[in-house]
Parts: sequence; structure tokens; C-alpha cells
Amino acid sequence: MTLRRATRDDVATIAAWHPMEPAGVLEWWDDDEVLPWVLEVDGTPSAYGELWLDPEEDEVELARLIVPEPLRGRGHGGLLTRLLVAEAASTGLATTMLRTTDDNHVAIACYLANGFTRLPAEEERAWNQGQRRAWVWMVLASPQG
Repeated sequence: MTLRRATRDDVATIAAWHPMEPAGVLEWWDDDEVLPWVLEVDGTPSAYGELWLDPEEDEVELARLIVPEPLRGRGHGGLLTRLLVAEAASTGLATTMLRTTDDNHVAIACYLANGFTRLPAEEERAWNQGQRRAWVWMVLASPQG
């Protein structure tokens, strides 16, 4: 299992997992502070995630973590999370964050198991100000090895 930077060759696969048009995936990559990654298992793309860099806030956010339906329950989400946390640490940014929906119980459990903690309710409400939806915000509690 390896984590590598996503390429244009991965676009159709990633789009099918979401599902969305391939042009939408390319739009995600328009921002220079978005770093797309693919987890390969036995040479096959098996999960996707991004790092969103925010040097002004000294933060990096894990984003758009996707494990396709047929591959769920095999530990790919946890592995993807750990590998992205390692890449986030290599950016030198002080804080590693992520967000998900409150009904994504499997993802929340995965993130908790991999060192993230949920922000206090008051802080979460503040972070959700101006967002298109209410998110569950989580921060990496300690570096993962």
C-alpha cells in the first residue's frame, strides 16, 4: 500500500467514486494549496484524499477523503488518514484539521481512532459560521507515528 500524488490519469476513477463529472475533480485541483493524493493497494487506486494548505492560519486540512463503496471496511480509510497525517506533518504547518458530516459515524470513528478530537461545541459553531453546511470539525490531538 502506497500513497502517491494524484495525476490526471486518476481523474476519471476519482470522479466515479464521488460520483461526479471528471471536470469537477480537475476544478478541485485548480487551487495551488490543494494537494491531491491517491492510496494504491496492489498497484490499484483504492482511496483518495487531499491536503488543503493554509499557511496564513498555520493549518493543513485533510479533505475529500473517499474510499469507494466496494472497498470500505478493509482499513483503507484509516490507512489513508494516517498517511495523510504524515504528509500534513511534512508541510511544517502547526495544526492539522479535518471536517465531516455529523451522520458520517464510520468516518468520525476512524478519525477519533487516528488521533483526532472533535472541537468543543462553541468553537465548532464559530467554525461553521459562513459555511454552506454545519460540519463536525476535528483537530489532530497529537502527532501520529
